Amino acid sequence: MQECKQQRRESNRPASTVSTQKTTEKQTATERFLRKRRHNCQQQLAPFWSQDEFAALQTPGLRLEDFQFTHDGRQIVACAALWDQRAFKQTVIRGYAPSLARARPLLNVIARFTGGARLPAIGETLANAYVTQLAADPDKPDRLIRLVNDLRGAATRRRIELLTLGFAANDPRLAVVRRHFRGREYRSRLYIVRWPDCGGTMAELDGRILAPEVAWL
Repeated sequence: MQECKQQRRESNRPASTVSTQKTTEKQTATERFLRKRRHNCQQQLAPFWSQDEFAALQTPGLRLEDFQFTHDGRQIVACAALWDQRAFKQTVIRGYAPSLARARPLLNVIARFTGGARLPAIGETLANAYVTQLAADPDKPDRLIRLVNDLRGAATRRRIELLTLGFAANDPRLAVVRRHFRGREYRSRLYIVRWPDCGGTMAELDGRILAPEVAWL
């Protein structure tokens, strides 16, 4: 069992850098990076998708053009995708506490000028997307910062207001995101569940930092 934290990042400010790769170049780079995935070997439960598995996910809305890359020269040093799941999974606003409902118009005006997240109208779907396939070296925080800024810019262009990222409580990347971006944290726990004659045991966890795919939680 290990505590994990989800960071929901406000994304209504433009990114500082924007990827300008062509689709064909991005497809080649994505496939190459998914094959390598070296950093994910350093983390427990990190995504490790095959080419066929990734291709199957394009039906529920994860496309090659959703990927963002950070480069060091010609080398890809960080990568993640922006997965908008509203076509099959939504968070719909059903109501507010009376005091919050009265204050909502004023709070939304303040949010517009401060870069905060607005409170949607009742019945509206929350404009949220997940950061998936995150690959960023924890020892190179500048790469993670550039990558998240690129993802925020891509979200802004698609009118996505919130981004959800997931980190284990002891993941050093969590501290980087906390220092450089505003957001709200949602804490949860991961449990190991084993059926008889099926699955592994907790003893198989080898001390690496947990990095489950937040888009699947």
